[in-house]
Amino acid sequence: MSELEVRLLDRFSVRANGRLVALPTACQRLIAMVALEPKGAEVSVIRPLLWRESAPDARTARLRAAVWHVRRECPGLLTSRFGRVGLAETAEVDLHCATELATAVLRDECGFAGRGSITSALRWLEDDVLPDWCEPWLEPYQRSYRELRLCALERLAKRLPGQGLCVYAIEAALHVIRDDPYRESAHELLIAAHVSEGNTAEAVQHFRALRRTLNEELGVEPTLPPPGFAAGCD
Repeated sequence: MSELEVRLLDRFSVRANGRLVALPTACQRLIAMVALEPKGAEVSVIRPLLWRESAPDARTARLRAAVWHVRRECPGLLTSRFGRVGLAETAEVDLHCATELATAVLRDECGFAGRGSITSALRWLEDDVLPDWCEPWLEPYQRSYRELRLCALERLAKRLPGQGLCVYAIEAALHVIRDDPYRESAHELLIAAHVSEGNTAEAVQHFRALRRTLNEELGVEPTLPPPGFAAGCD
């Protein structure tokens, strides 16, 4: 475990040697912004995005105050050089770890040593980037990571039944459906996992529920069910 930890998934937090660091909102926004970029962010970009309603001179003063406050409360977390503010190389950011995991899953480069490692992977991939923050500068990062995360979960839902791990495939598909209820690809993978597990009745029940939901809420029919799954759908 790193001595400096920044959490961006689900909710924001900073820990130093296991101690939760209390920071004002401006400092939290600054840390989040520079943590999102591996090389940090340029000062000229930070100032108008975080303090867009302030005059240019006031923006500079507020950035200096925020950097000073972070360095006082959490020494060593921030770096500042060549007009950029970034995180120390020793700081661990949960978003970076989750992004590496999701990328490895999509490339089929992620081997699982046992059920514990699969459970850990699913836990890493269950949260979005600061979902309670409504910041224009943050939205592209939120959307990009969310799609990466959902695609990785779908990849697991497709891959795990072939390894006899249908229960985890079902869990992965359900994570996606929870976050994107109308994502038909996830519903198809869930149905396929139920069929692979031998629970055809559960698969039929889910397909019927999906069709009813799409009809009532969107006025459309679902696409055809997965190959080999047709009986009992009507």
